[in-house]
Amino acid sequence: MAKTSSIFFIIILISASAFLAGYYFSGKSPSDTDILASNLLSKFETAESDNETDRIASHPQNTSQPLNSEEAVSLAISTHPDSVIYYEKKTGKVVELNYVLGTKSIITNNSLANFISSIWSPDKKSIISLFYDSSGNYYKYYNFKTKEVSIFKNNIKSIAYSPDSKNIVYLQENALDNAIYVALPDGSNRKKILNTRLQNIELFWPAVDKIYIQTTSDIDGVSSLFRIDETGDTLKLIGSSLEMQVNFSPDGERLLSSYVVGGKLVTKFVVESDRETILKKPLWASECAWSANGNLIYCASTGIDENPSHAIIEYNLIDDTIRQVGNLPFTDHVSTAILSTSENYLILLNKTTNRIYAIEIAR
Repeated sequence: MAKTSSIFFIIILISASAFLAGYYFSGKSPSDTDILASNLLSKFETAESDNETDRIASHPQNTSQPLNSEEAVSLAISTHPDSVIYYEKKTGKVVELNYVLGTKSIITNNSLANFISSIWSPDKKSIISLFYDSSGNYYKYYNFKTKEVSIFKNNIKSIAYSPDSKNIVYLQENALDNAIYVALPDGSNRKKILNTRLQNIELFWPAVDKIYIQTTSDIDGVSSLFRIDETGDTLKLIGSSLEMQVNFSPDGERLLSSYVVGGKLVTKFVVESDRETILKKPLWASECAWSANGNLIYCASTGIDENPSHAIIEYNLIDDTIRQVGNLPFTDHVSTAILSTSENYLILLNKTTNRIYAIEIAR
């Protein structure tokens, strides 16, 4: 009798487990989400190291020398003072670099196969990384605190975090048309906000109530910039431009846009999407970094007053004045420009060599 009761109990336990598993996975079916898999421990998890720290060979005050020996991608400001974080391009390891003390720490020591780049959440608590696959590149979400991992389907082509890090916006490509969704960072609880036939889309979410779409034509390479309003309609802001770059102020209310017209570079300063000013000195938007108040930008550029030498300039967007605040130690273009939280250093990522430089700003 006891043996029969034990068998009956085991059968009930297995049935209950199967029911709960079915209930859990039915809530994450392909019709409800663009997540292929979600778990806590996977091959993607990058285990934290023992805070390994190395001193950089070149002293940071020697601004003519790069701060890293390996190629870097996905450069961002760290939550620690005077530091930046980045990925090693070849390995996918995460590194924190203190450009004042001249030290670097390995944050995650595991190599990531087929890694391309990462998008940091504004609070630096999670990332969404892009990986190569022969059937189509795909994104993975990773939370540094909870170790949660989500793998997105390979028809997701552009992702951006909300400024508070609580949500993401992403593009889903389909055979007939495309759709833009808002979801939690792991891809769950998605909500469609727009159907669109626009192609080659890059998404930006600089302010809570403002999502931007940059689209580029396959035919002539012309780019346009749109903003999605509260009803899901789109408002065209800038159009018919070649080689467009955009750069949003920290509060997301101001926009720097650069593009080519008639073979000449033009830089436009846009305030609240309706007031525009053409800067007297053309600058590439990606080579500039905003001050915290949004009144100044610091840019890699040629010098002022017809000086052809490469320099770091400060551009006051309020009174339209320019001054040189440092020397640029290379002639290549810049892929990322970041102003330190103290606003005493301009951190640059060389577009050609993928090396990092810290330029102290002259006051």
